[in-house]
Amino acid sequence: MKNQTVEERRVTGQFGLDASDGGANEGDRVTRARPVAVTALRAAVLLAPLMLLGCGAPEDAADEATEPGTDQAALTNGDVSADPAYVVEVRVPDPNNPGHFGFCTGTVISQHYVLTAAHCFGSSGSRTVEIRTGQTAQISAYSNVSNVIIHPNFQPGANWVDNVPWDIALVNLSGAGMGTSFTRERVYAGPETPWNTRGGQFSVTGYGGGTNAGGAYDCPDPSGDDGKHTKRGGTFAFSGSGVVDGVTWFTVDGYASIRSLCHGDSGSGWRLSRNGEDFLFAVWSGGSFVHDTTLKATMVQTKMAWVQARSADTLGLPLVCTLVRDHRAAQEVDYYDCAERPVRHIPGLNPVVLTGLTLQQ
Repeated sequence: MKNQTVEERRVTGQFGLDASDGGANEGDRVTRARPVAVTALRAAVLLAPLMLLGCGAPEDAADEATEPGTDQAALTNGDVSADPAYVVEVRVPDPNNPGHFGFCTGTVISQHYVLTAAHCFGSSGSRTVEIRTGQTAQISAYSNVSNVIIHPNFQPGANWVDNVPWDIALVNLSGAGMGTSFTRERVYAGPETPWNTRGGQFSVTGYGGGTNAGGAYDCPDPSGDDGKHTKRGGTFAFSGSGVVDGVTWFTVDGYASIRSLCHGDSGSGWRLSRNGEDFLFAVWSGGSFVHDTTLKATMVQTKMAWVQARSADTLGLPLVCTLVRDHRAAQEVDYYDCAERPVRHIPGLNPVVLTGLTLQQ
């Protein structure tokens, strides 16, 4: 067993990115990394209208079926009792249709910040957002005007596959947000990279539709009820593929033999369980809504510099993420521990961020 120590250090420009560039380097790098399948066909896909149906991806997303493997026998179709508190339903009222709303699944990473998919909003700006919790989304935990930032490389109307590396949104809640005691999830940072090999397992929980507990059938009519707003967890497996440049992964692929992710699961976190704790590593973008086909998610690790930069310079509530290397168990776990650091105004000085580690001007 390794030494019982926890090593912490500030993260600035991890994965070759600089927190001040807002992700410009990310765009340069992934352009070179895109496989032929990403750039071969560009169709006009209007994501915003589909979002209003609680959709995870365009209905006509390319079917990229994976060949069934022996590892699929171990996969389950979910457990209706799975209820991690940090998984929440993100509702966005339709301003043109009173009483109606689109919804996605999100992950609480701090008191005032939730991560979800960019296509749930389509653009950055001020939105009325409701956060609901509980097994059947029966609890309204937050409802107020919120600021939403989507990744600048996400292009509404572009081919869905081209948007997957950037399909991520940061939702800044106002007021008390989720409260000081609400459970949050940390972001996985290594040292393992299980997504580069086919068959390793991970978990997903979301509020999407499904006819039976766990969504035993392929996704139902998106306009119907069909089990929506019920939190369901499931076990999925890595396909061993994604958009990668060297050792930097921008997207990751997964699959399951029994179920798919469905309408309303958009933005749900893909997570690894390590040493008794769940860690977020990706945000689901979409798929074909059919089992044994590829599901695609946006890697969160490569967006941490963007998350921190925009929380500070655009949203005004800096999220400072410390890289923790935890050696207290035989299996080392590295993760980002994010804490909000409100801007303090000191007389005679420019506004500074009190990080707890350094005083930055």
